[in-house]
Amino acid sequence: QVTASKEFEPRAFSVYGPKIVGMRSSYEDRALESRFLTEEMSGRALPSAIPISLPETQEKEAHELRSKLLMYRLRERGNAKIKTEFVDAQLEPRMNQVLLPLLSIAPTAEAREAIRGYAARVQEGVISDRTASTEGQLLAVIAPALADEDRAALPLQEIVTLFVERFGSEYDRPITNRFLGGILRNRLGLPLYKTNGVIAVSLRDRARLMSLIGHYGIGDSEWKNSA
Repeated sequence: QVTASKEFEPRAFSVYGPKIVGMRSSYEDRALESRFLTEEMSGRALPSAIPISLPETQEKEAHELRSKLLMYRLRERGNAKIKTEFVDAQLEPRMNQVLLPLLSIAPTAEAREAIRGYAARVQEGVISDRTASTEGQLLAVIAPALADEDRAALPLQEIVTLFVERFGSEYDRPITNRFLGGILRNRLGLPLYKTNGVIAVSLRDRARLMSLIGHYGIGDSEWKNSA
């Protein structure tokens, strides 16, 4: 909502239940998109049972369906409880948060497996997108340096050189120290510092770096073998 000072202020709404949102494309905000269960509908053949145009009975059938769903909600509301035993350690926290209510009310093990299968496919796509992002490419360049446990820093100029050699052809803009330095600081939270007159990324916090590398899907075999 817009406040008296003309500023936008987030406001929470009770949405009553799951909603279906039709979109022509994905949201640009990946954090917002991660709160949806997205199903791509384009490119599919229309099943023969689905009419091209809505029949005259559609309004009556929709009313009956809404009534059945409301009755289900009223009957089961007192029995519905979040079952934390369905949390899947292989899925990311956001995916578990979105799926857990569905898994908790799924009537059969087969239904739960179908939901988990969907989640695995979605998560695979999300991680693939991260890996292909500029942040993921930067981490792929930095990761081999971690194989040398005695190495304390990686110069920014070396990162830029390696990045250009490996990924430069994918960009229409110049790959500069300022461009990659900004991504390291602002998007990955990796501060730059000066050592012996050279601007570099610290490799001392290996736990954080390894966490980022895993989050962006940079597998061990991709960088340990190249070190």
